[in-house]
Amino acid sequence: MRVDILEPDIDLNKAIDTLGRVLGPMLGKAWENKRKAYDDKPFNLNVNVFTQLWINKDMKIFVAYDDNDNNNVVGFLTGTAYRPMQYSARVFQIQDWYTGNRPEVEKALFSFLSEAVKFLGTDEILISNTEGEGIPDIPGNWKQETVITTRRFVKVQ
Repeated sequence: MRVDILEPDIDLNKAIDTLGRVLGPMLGKAWENKRKAYDDKPFNLNVNVFTQLWINKDMKIFVAYDDNDNNNVVGFLTGTAYRPMQYSARVFQIQDWYTGNRPEVEKALFSFLSEAVKFLGTDEILISNTEGEGIPDIPGNWKQETVITTRRFVKVQ
């Protein structure tokens, strides 16, 4: 297995084709794993924003490929790097990841992330998860500092 960062091509048509071909099938699978936490809402990716963030290099996409299976995509991790408004730091916030419940894919993605964020100047990693979903270890020089809880509220109809 190998993990790499998915970079957009300068040619916009090639970039969009690559994004759809490489990541498209995985995004739906990832949502199926999480949709119970969101009242079984159907998958409805905001394609314009997702694509624009990636093309502008504001969102990073890490992809795991299976060397033994024709380099098929077996997992991904997406996130954004930014500076928080309240304090001085450089944060990489993981937006989503999917590993097909394969621990070796999760380990490979998070190991790659641990190394890749060094090039982004990141000194913090934030991970959100749904109830019952575990938080993987971040290998290397990372320790859990605090737990920040996010609660989801929806408008009552």
